[in-house]
Amino acid sequence: MYRDYFGLEGSLIYLDTASTGIVSINGARAAEDILEIMMLRGNLPYDEYNTLLKETRINAAELLNAGENNIGIIPNTTAGVNIVKHTFPDIRHIIVYGRGFPCTGVPFLFDKKYRMEIQSSDMDVLKKNLKDFHRAIVFVDLVDFLTGKRQSLPEICRLVHKYDGIIAVDAIQALGSVPVDISKSEVDFLFAGSSKWLMGPQGSGIIYIADNHLRKTGEKCAGWLSLDYSNFETFKQLPDPRNEASVVENGTRNLMGIAMMNENIKLLLEIGIESVYEYNMTNARILLAQLEMMGEVSQSIRDFETPILSLKCRNSKKLLHYLTDRNIIVSYRNESIRFSNHIYNTREDIEAAVNLLKEYRI
Repeated sequence: MYRDYFGLEGSLIYLDTASTGIVSINGARAAEDILEIMMLRGNLPYDEYNTLLKETRINAAELLNAGENNIGIIPNTTAGVNIVKHTFPDIRHIIVYGRGFPCTGVPFLFDKKYRMEIQSSDMDVLKKNLKDFHRAIVFVDLVDFLTGKRQSLPEICRLVHKYDGIIAVDAIQALGSVPVDISKSEVDFLFAGSSKWLMGPQGSGIIYIADNHLRKTGEKCAGWLSLDYSNFETFKQLPDPRNEASVVENGTRNLMGIAMMNENIKLLLEIGIESVYEYNMTNARILLAQLEMMGEVSQSIRDFETPILSLKCRNSKKLLHYLTDRNIIVSYRNESIRFSNHIYNTREDIEAAVNLLKEYRI
C-alpha cells in the first residue's frame, strides 16, 4: 500500500524501525538536491534556506498539533535533553520516570551537582519524589523503547506541575508512528530525533517548547544563529534573538538532514498519522498473535498500544540468528528480540515473517 514510497529490497523484511527507520524515496531525492547545490554552488540561496526551515517547522507543528513558533530543529534527541538541562541550571533534581532509554539520564549521570532518581512507572513513587525534591525536571519516554508501552501524559503533567516541576518528553519512539497531540497535555518540552519512526536521517530532529519557556530557553541556549538576521551582510550591530523555539537552532544547521526529514514528515502528513497508526497496528496485531505463542511478549493482544513488540523466549539469541539468516531484520535488546513494523512493511511482509516463526522450533 505504502511500499512504493520506499526503495527497500524485495527480499528484505525490515522490522527494526525502533532502531533505525527507512528513508523515503522523496527524502533521499531531497538529499541529492542539497548535495548537488553544495557541489555546484556551495550554498543554498538565503531565501530558499529560510523557506526550507520554515516549511519544516510548519510540517512538524502540524504533526504535533502545535504552533510553528513552538518548534525548533535540533540534531538529535540528546540535544533536546541538553536544551532542557541548560534552560534550568538551578534545578538539581532529575527524575527519569518509567526508567527510560539512557538518553535522558546519562547527561546528568556524571555531573555531581545533580541528584537523579530512575524509577518505574508508578505515580505514587513519582508523587513522593516530587514532594521530597521540592522542584525537579521529570523526563518521560512517551513510548518505551523495549516494551512499546505508552505513557499517559496529561496525568503525569498535572502531577509534575502541581509540585512546580518541569516535564520533558522523549518522543523518539512515538513521533511518526502514533498520534501525538501536544495541545491535550501541558508538556513543557518534547523532543525527538528523526532517525526512527520519522524515517530519518540521523543528525536531525525537532523540539517543542511551551510558550512560557521560550524566553528563558533563548537566554540560556543562544548561539550566533539564534539571532534574528535579515541577511549575513554585516555583523557590526547584532540583532536580538528570535523569541520562538527556533532560537535553539544556534549553530550551523544540517540542511541535507533537515530536507530529508521534512520530506518524510510531509509523507506522514499526506497519509495521515491516524491512518499510519491504524496500518501499523493492524500489521503488528498479526505478528503479536504469533509471538504470544512463542514466549513472553512485552504487550498483550488485549491492550497493546504501539507496534513495538519484544519477545523473550528460551534461547532468544538462536531465534535472532534464525531470523537474520532469513533476511528478517530485527534487534536484540535486554535479552529480548524486538520487532517494530512501520508503513513500508506490507501485509505480505508480516505474513512471511509469521510463517517463518511458525516453522521455528524453540
